[in-house]
Amino acid sequence: NIKGSVEAESVSGTIELNEITNAKDIDLKTLSGSVRYDGKILSDGRYKLKSHSGNVTIMIPTDIGFDLEARTFSGSIKSEFEITISGKMSRKSIKGTFSGGGAELNLKTFSGNIYLKKK
Repeated sequence: NIKGSVEAESVSGTIELNEITNAKDIDLKTLSGSVRYDGKILSDGRYKLKSHSGNVTIMIPTDIGFDLEARTFSGSIKSEFEITISGKMSRKSIKGTFSGGGAELNLKTFSGNIYLKKK
């Protein structure tokens, strides 16, 4: 049970966090590998997942609202949520909200896909 912040960084390898319940500030970065977060999303939390060469996946409960900023250079963004768009949207970049907003999600990858999955 982690309270507060979690920061993890890897040069070559996957970063995966599961069953985190009380962390408000998540910052995960890897240069070569995927990033995956499957923990509780707090409505006032900040979740930053970044990979240079790999997929970024976040599992989100359907009862939580969030603000989303996601960007990929050579992949695509795949969401199981209906995002209300604010600004421009493309297969590679999206900014918007789900269920009125709340948790701050910042998801980025240069060479990989971004997945927002229902939990």
